[in-house]
Amino acid sequence: MACALLAGAGASYFLFLYPPALKNTLKNILEQHLAADIHLGSASLRPLSGLTLEGLTVRRAPGSGAIFQADRIRIRPRLSSLLRLRLQIKEISLENAAITFLRDAAGASNWAGVIKGKAAPTGGKPPAFNLKNGRVTIGTYSFQGLNCELISFPSEHTIAIRGNMDDPFWGNYRVSGALDRLQETVRLSFESRDLTLTEDWVRTFPLVGKDVWTRYRPAGIFDLTGTITYSWGNRRANDYSLIFTAKDSSCQWLTFPVTGATARLFVDPHSVVINHLKGTMSGGGVEGYSIINLSAPCTYFNRYSFNEVDIAEFLRDFQAGSHSLSGKGSGYVSFQGDHCLDEFQGRGELTIPRARLWKFPVILQILSQLQFSLWTGEEPLQECRINFSLSEKGFNLEEVSLMSNVLDIYGEGWAGYDGSLKLTCYARPVSKTPIFLADLLIQPALDSLSGNLAQFEVTGTLARPKLTLIPLTPVSKKITNFFDTLTRKRLTR
Repeated sequence: MACALLAGAGASYFLFLYPPALKNTLKNILEQHLAADIHLGSASLRPLSGLTLEGLTVRRAPGSGAIFQADRIRIRPRLSSLLRLRLQIKEISLENAAITFLRDAAGASNWAGVIKGKAAPTGGKPPAFNLKNGRVTIGTYSFQGLNCELISFPSEHTIAIRGNMDDPFWGNYRVSGALDRLQETVRLSFESRDLTLTEDWVRTFPLVGKDVWTRYRPAGIFDLTGTITYSWGNRRANDYSLIFTAKDSSCQWLTFPVTGATARLFVDPHSVVINHLKGTMSGGGVEGYSIINLSAPCTYFNRYSFNEVDIAEFLRDFQAGSHSLSGKGSGYVSFQGDHCLDEFQGRGELTIPRARLWKFPVILQILSQLQFSLWTGEEPLQECRINFSLSEKGFNLEEVSLMSNVLDIYGEGWAGYDGSLKLTCYARPVSKTPIFLADLLIQPALDSLSGNLAQFEVTGTLARPKLTLIPLTPVSKKITNFFDTLTRKRLTR
């Protein structure tokens, strides 16, 4: 019996374990599973570590680019199979392995047809795989530092994946998922905590990174969870779904910086959804949400509210001399459209209950024509309200009102994104002293007489407005009602 075992072991060595024979045997096994050009540098057997393969490279065809390569592969055979003159593998460890997924112009994968869907039965339990310091390339994106194990479960054609990734650029992740050889598809789930997002990280992110950075500029501390599905056997688009959870971050709302932001950002190949953004903007608060479709129809919808925002800081990048203004505004803006067609529309409102805005160029131009001595000391408080709609052409100012204990102003008209103006404004004194406006005597309005209103047109730009007095003409009931309402309020105080 002992002689038979020794004879079997000796035959196994020369048939399977002698390096040249071992190399050919393993290459034949790989060719049973892969329809590809396979190069194997060397194969050897060590008593403690088992079989070792070095320099394995897989190509679709001789001379083409490598779709898989590994510096070293360690294999633990089932010793009982060797006694039966068969080679069955218990465990495979891959070190410094790299796999590449590419698609041609027609959408065909470089792995299409490479993995044979129905491998010859092995007659034993499928081997377990361990990957150390692996690298995966998908298109132009590369992910390295993969450490995971692959176990056939629940059937031979389904392989469970679990492990982690420690990439110097992308960060640290826990990874799990499954590979289906029959469906030629792999689906992975991953999770990362306290991930630091930078401009380079976001811009490099697959497919939507540049657009997300241009619109929102997210940076700071985030959690990231998601799934990705890749199919190498057909031309269907790959799929992924990601959830970024902002914990202490910054971003951009329109063109305004937001700090201390919390939000959840949902990203997939077709859309970006920002749910419950909440943060600090211009010394006040901002919160809201956005829904953007990335492919046609490229529709989107946004709604944000802001509270106690510092007006001087808010207008700093848009209006010269805004540092001289003061007041905190609250309101909302909502807008929707199609970003592929550069079409959008929306509306909003802004209220500044305790403002000092008389140094704003448009208002200053009005006040400069008043031929009387204005206030002494601190500028009187005003209350400002703006209701507007907007489109790709500019702002339709439906109502702009400024109320104080000296002068009331009401306006409506148009403002372009370049600062151009076309407004019709009305002014009326509140004090008991008449006011001269461009040599026109304006009586105090303590009743409903619309003749006490000064009417003028504002053109030019926000920075350089031009004021033109319009001869007294009948005004609409809407205008007289506005001033009458203010008069009644003052009379009842």
